[in-house]
Amino acid sequence: MTKKFADELVTKLQQSGWPATAVHGNKTQSERVSNLKAFAQGHSRVLVATDVLGRGLDIPEVTHVFVYDFHCSLQEYTHRIGRTARGLNGRGEAVVFFEYAPALPTLAKELTEYLEAMGQNVPEKLCCIAKEVASGTRTKEAWAGPGHDQAIPLAHPDEVGPWDAGGLRCWTMGEQDSYSDGWFVLCSGGHLRTHTGNGAWHLDDMKRLVVSFAGASYELQLHNRWKGKWQENFSSTACYRLAQEPSDGASLLYSALVGWVSASKASVARYKWTV
Repeated sequence: MTKKFADELVTKLQQSGWPATAVHGNKTQSERVSNLKAFAQGHSRVLVATDVLGRGLDIPEVTHVFVYDFHCSLQEYTHRIGRTARGLNGRGEAVVFFEYAPALPTLAKELTEYLEAMGQNVPEKLCCIAKEVASGTRTKEAWAGPGHDQAIPLAHPDEVGPWDAGGLRCWTMGEQDSYSDGWFVLCSGGHLRTHTGNGAWHLDDMKRLVVSFAGASYELQLHNRWKGKWQENFSSTACYRLAQEPSDGASLLYSALVGWVSASKASVARYKWTV
């Protein structure tokens, strides 16, 4: 869930007669404390929150938890629905909105197994998604982003080597010491999808990821493998401007690019699957 959507949802709830408030990263600390207090004291019946309140929230008598944007890891999912244990008599209801995302292909199977292990009923449609992924029905579909005419499948694990991030193929990136302002997706056959358009990628002899797009080529060094939580995964070791003419050669660009695996539904919603 994005911060903008959280505010829009609060507005819609209030217009429908539900006292609601939001807590997210664009709120000041005093606003967060005030809104949390209003919810804890019952002045606001609904609290809409982003990952800024992912853990450590201790408010008694929470009867219902709605997970609008299913997280990429079951650990985070467990923490979200665990708020229901603070309901009346230690019981509550958790309602989860699950939507298949191509960058998270195994999530349906993992959630199915988790619910079975916990003795919970597994929705038939969730089982259907897991079976389609296992049979290859879903993964045979092609990946296409806005503005991209040609549909190309996601890269396979054996293509990306150490850059395989548990089935994720979307990476967020930006200049060092700044917020992310771009993304790229690794597609099969060395094809690259980015926020600026099409590009190309390959692994060099040192297993560095070389991505080329928007007139530049970046050598990316992997620092941290994906382990189900946010962390800086790579940084650029070199950046070259691509030659416009054969005689131009390549000139070094002074740019420190960093990035990390994008694992939220909000990010992968930029893309869609087509047959």
